[in-house]
Amino acid sequence: MRRRRGDWTLTGALAVLSYVPLFLSHPGQVAADTKQYLYLDPGRLTTGAASMWDPNVGLGTVTHQNIGYLLPMGPFYTVVSWLGIPMWVGQRIWMGTLMLAAGTGVAYCARQLGLEGPGRAVAAAAYMLSPYILDYLDRISAILMPWAALGWLIGLTATAARHGRWRHAARFALVVALVGGVNATSIVLVLAAPAVWLVHAAVVTREIRGRAAVATGARLALLSGVVSVWWAAGLWVEGRYGINILRVTETVPTVSSTSSAAEVMRGLGYWYFYGWDKVQAWTLQSLPYTQSVWLLAVSFSVPAVAVALGLVTRWAYRSYGLALVGVGTVVAVGAFPFSDPSAFGGVIKGASAGSTLALAMRSVDRIVPIVVLGLALLMGSGVTALHLRRPSIGWAAGAASVGLVGANLPALWTGGLIAANLIRPSTLPAHWTAAAAYLDARPGSRVLALPGEDFGAYAWGVTADPVPPGLLDRPYVGRQVVPSGTPASANLVQALDEAVQEGTLDPAALVPVARLIGAGQILLQSDLQYERYHLPLPQILYDHLTAGGAGLGPAVSFGGPDPARPIRYPLDSELRLGIPTGTPDPPALSVFDVPGARGLVRAEAAGQPIVIAGDGAGVVEAAGAGLLSGDRPVLYSAAGDTVPPGATVVLTDTNPLATYRWGSLRDNVGEVQVPGAPLLDRNPSDYALPVFPGETTGDQTVAQLAGAEWVVASRYGDSLSFTPEDRAVNAFDGDPTTAWGFGAHEAVAGVRLEARLAGPVTTDHLVLHQLAQLGPIKRRITSVTLRFDGGSPVTVAVTPQSLQDSGQTVRFPVRSFSDFQLTVNGATGGAGKRYDGLPKVGFSEIAIPGVDAVTESLRLPTEPLAGEGPASLD
Repeated sequence: MRRRRGDWTLTGALAVLSYVPLFLSHPGQVAADTKQYLYLDPGRLTTGAASMWDPNVGLGTVTHQNIGYLLPMGPFYTVVSWLGIPMWVGQRIWMGTLMLAAGTGVAYCARQLGLEGPGRAVAAAAYMLSPYILDYLDRISAILMPWAALGWLIGLTATAARHGRWRHAARFALVVALVGGVNATSIVLVLAAPAVWLVHAAVVTREIRGRAAVATGARLALLSGVVSVWWAAGLWVEGRYGINILRVTETVPTVSSTSSAAEVMRGLGYWYFYGWDKVQAWTLQSLPYTQSVWLLAVSFSVPAVAVALGLVTRWAYRSYGLALVGVGTVVAVGAFPFSDPSAFGGVIKGASAGSTLALAMRSVDRIVPIVVLGLALLMGSGVTALHLRRPSIGWAAGAASVGLVGANLPALWTGGLIAANLIRPSTLPAHWTAAAAYLDARPGSRVLALPGEDFGAYAWGVTADPVPPGLLDRPYVGRQVVPSGTPASANLVQALDEAVQEGTLDPAALVPVARLIGAGQILLQSDLQYERYHLPLPQILYDHLTAGGAGLGPAVSFGGPDPARPIRYPLDSELRLGIPTGTPDPPALSVFDVPGARGLVRAEAAGQPIVIAGDGAGVVEAAGAGLLSGDRPVLYSAAGDTVPPGATVVLTDTNPLATYRWGSLRDNVGEVQVPGAPLLDRNPSDYALPVFPGETTGDQTVAQLAGAEWVVASRYGDSLSFTPEDRAVNAFDGDPTTAWGFGAHEAVAGVRLEARLAGPVTTDHLVLHQLAQLGPIKRRITSVTLRFDGGSPVTVAVTPQSLQDSGQTVRFPVRSFSDFQLTVNGATGGAGKRYDGLPKVGFSEIAIPGVDAVTESLRLPTEPLAGEGPASLD
């Protein structure tokens, strides 16, 4: 009876810590957690998750992770909606339940491992209140489900091993079924803890035989595999038929950039925790963990105290706790530092270059919960040991330990568990619900939303996901950073929106493209936080769509002007300054009818098609030129379509031999490459969607050089997006106003340029013209190493003379060569290995005597003209 009363007391205390702070954090506000559609229309998300194909998003798309919401999040929020519970209340119940499950699970685990008294409560609190939850709680709480279940999984493993019955293994599998469907990486990594327990129980404590450990592991694996088939099959379908999302999201270098052992021991290390946009930190709660001296001291004290307390105990599972910390830390650190990882990190680094499975498992920091659990158990075991020796000291140590872990989570008592930059009102603004009702009353076609949005950040709140798919009962297409649809449809949507983002769209192209994709209305969103992600200015975009050249119907407005003023500082540019004084802000939302809208399902005559020699950008340009009028079918020549009699062939300089980046909505396309030129140090974030899998360079636009066979660099432009105007060939084009530029906000050591000249040259010198710094912060390259035909290196100190018009003459023993290589050894700036705010560096010219200026031109696709005779190729 005493044990049962104590269990209820502990559960009650954990419940208070779980729910009360959450309900006091921004009451009435919904956090931008996981999937916005869980809060807008959970029933639709849940029923739709059963299908891996969603025709209503992205011109039709294979869904990403939706199937995981069949259990338990989808049903939970559906019930919340049916019962009329305010969504912000339902969300706090969900989050609090995750925390409570984590705490009670560790309490159950601790009992199975022999911890009683205050030590069990300390272990539960230390685990439940880890800052690890700050990475995910109000952004992607679905990732926390395996964290919440970890204690239960270990306890149930112990029970299954000791009793050897299938029913205990079935309970384990039931927990896996509840928490494993959304993110395979998270559940697979935390399952390392039960596996380690089986080894420990057989080898160290010897409470079970090795044969029993193997049999138990087999039962757990078999039953867990059976109950996971439903979501594993969905992952297979997504991987087989969907866009390779792994290639367009975070890379192994990104994930490993912050996962040091010190951060992992603090329960941190997830790269997103440390990121900033130009307005604020992505995770507001991260600031004190990196800037507050007292919290730094506290957060490092927690693992130190846990290990110290663990050393005072003779607990049989002390080595198990240490094993969890050790195994978890080694795995979580992963490929950090990426330039020189451990042996284990080197395997991750090498495998990630070509293995989809390795990419899927790149977020090895998801194993951090077992590190946190190991430390929590050690702390609890020490408190229990002190309590057994002298109860008063044990209770005091327990209270101090709980106080320490509470101090290590300031958000718990400052109202910050729900971040202010990730919330929106529980009730959507009236202009959105009114616009949705208006659009739903006009079915039969799609809604095209402009402009694209990096993430759902509106003037009235942050949703992460765009709002329209959760409100509309008709198909919707819009663009975000992560593409959806098929490669071809994503490419077309990207091409249209990038022209909108960069202000290069011919207004005459909008209606033909909208008709082509079956869009009957265009939804103009002017209530976005456009300053945050450098989106088009609402006044200018509204003017373009209302001008007669766009050919759209009159605007139907919803909501008053809502300029979404900048949060920290204004975004001044020539575009903003060019807006006439007194120009009004547009309405929050505007809907435009597309004249002559075409149906979603339609038949087109096969004769006289339009054949585009290009990609989606070519379609947009052809539309602007008036070539897509009427209802003629549009074919892509690179897709293998032949050119039938009567076809109109449209040659474009699109579908380039180039790669893409997906970290922003502009500057996505890299430099057009020379066929056969080497790729130096391919960036893992560079990925061109396989729009035309069987294409050859004859189907693409390629670069051709005169004066050199090729000029390439391991890096150019920006690390996030592409700026082809900084490409390497500019260093040989004889034009001092162009340059090969690279390295803004980052280190430059190791960056290299290689060129194969048109023929051998003989010289004993060359002249370096370094890129001049125009801004207030000056930075320059200080040393380079030159190689000629792979020969002995020549290391050169680059002096300020290279910044002068005459340049810096570099002399070396006379030699003949065709291949030239330059490697950057270092640059000024970067004190303390911090490169924030530093400008790019580079060379405007590398003048080699005997080498004429290298000129570049683009060769359009040749394959469509192959049947027209050799003369057509000129």
